[in-house]
Amino acid sequence: MRRLLLAILLIGPVWAQDLAPIAVQSTERNGHLYFSAQFSVPVAKSLAFAVLSDFEHMSEFMPNMSSSKVLSRKANRWVVQQEGQLQLGLLSWSLNSTREIELIGLDEIVAHSLDTQQGAFSSRMQLRQQAQSTTMSYAADWQPASGWMASLGKQYVQQQMQQQFAAMQKEMLRRSKMQLASAPQIEVAR
Repeated sequence: MRRLLLAILLIGPVWAQDLAPIAVQSTERNGHLYFSAQFSVPVAKSLAFAVLSDFEHMSEFMPNMSSSKVLSRKANRWVVQQEGQLQLGLLSWSLNSTREIELIGLDEIVAHSLDTQQGAFSSRMQLRQQAQSTTMSYAADWQPASGWMASLGKQYVQQQMQQQFAAMQKEMLRRSKMQLASAPQIEVAR
């Protein structure tokens, strides 16, 4: 009973954690759409990085993603292919993305699109441990392939990014709870 109580006390703060909503900012300049976001999660940087780079299982916790797989690995450079469905009212689009991902320690993830059907896209996610939390700073540059995509894209991409980052936060917290629950329990003397 005391083990259970101790586990609940340890896990409780993570369960009770209210996460601030993620705000994604965007600007337009010279045919490019630039996006940025920053958010924190009360987990270790190694766990946050593990979720952000878990491309083999990403479709299990990311909204609108039906498939995600690593096509090749060469040291810290991976080629990742992802497929999904985007819904806008009654309209829907199938999206396929192939990107080169560079993993820089546990500090940074850099991505560049290899296919440019929707336009050239690059992003950078930087991770910084701050006390008991990890802060993630995201920046992306998208040059939409058409004016139609650009007019539709800005607000919609912001919304999709917010949903994806929220799903990543949720997965980080879920994995953190699992780690705490499976950690060796301390016996309390009676």
